[in-house]
Amino acid sequence: MPDNHYENIKLAQLYDMGSPWNNEREFYFSLPNSNTKSILDIGSGTGLIARALTKKGYLVTAIDPSLSMLKVGKNSPFGDKVTWIRSSAQSFKLNQSFDLIIMTGNAFQVLLKNKDILEALTNMKKHLNPKGRIAFETRNPMVDWQKNWDTDNIQKTNNKNVHISRRFLSLENNIMSFVHTYKFSHKILTSESKIRFSSHIEIKKLIHQSNLCIDKLYGDWDKEEFNQTENHKEMVFILKHQK
Repeated sequence: MPDNHYENIKLAQLYDMGSPWNNEREFYFSLPNSNTKSILDIGSGTGLIARALTKKGYLVTAIDPSLSMLKVGKNSPFGDKVTWIRSSAQSFKLNQSFDLIIMTGNAFQVLLKNKDILEALTNMKKHLNPKGRIAFETRNPMVDWQKNWDTDNIQKTNNKNVHISRRFLSLENNIMSFVHTYKFSHKILTSESKIRFSSHIEIKKLIHQSNLCIDKLYGDWDKEEFNQTENHKEMVFILKHQK
């Protein structure tokens, strides 16, 4: 089940405000090439990237388990140009394949077990065209994320301030638990989450088991090659079919 900050419609409406266009989104926005016609966005949320890609003329399908996020996306600019589907990375079944499959916003990290990751990768492979590519990112576990995890910010909605905080709770077996707190003028809402910090070695093994292979592995959004010793914050994977 999606976390409360995805499933609660009031919180879903805040999502794009707290997650604006950035280098990550620009990276995915630039991935389509001359052979790209169809794109699948898994864990799309409100479809900020999906909707932007439709403006460039691509046929975009967006998948997310949260009804609230899908509802917000549908009612947003260019939302009527996207095909919206409620499902998870592991379980979606479509009667089509895609030139590009993306999974952004560290959505890969909600796959907490090897079984979940393998099912998701295998499912993506089934829906990937012969010369297609899969792109996703996950945080590098070599970085001390706990140190700078807690955040506070204020967003304005309906001319009223909403104080939003993120607090670390625990880290065990590479699974981090944390909580978001949303303080509105009349109520307080919370949302607890869990994400997994997989090593690039673990992910490589699961990619191989899913009969995919790594085309590129970047350490940042400027396409610098990933090097674990440099403690790149991100691991950005570009996958393709095995030959």
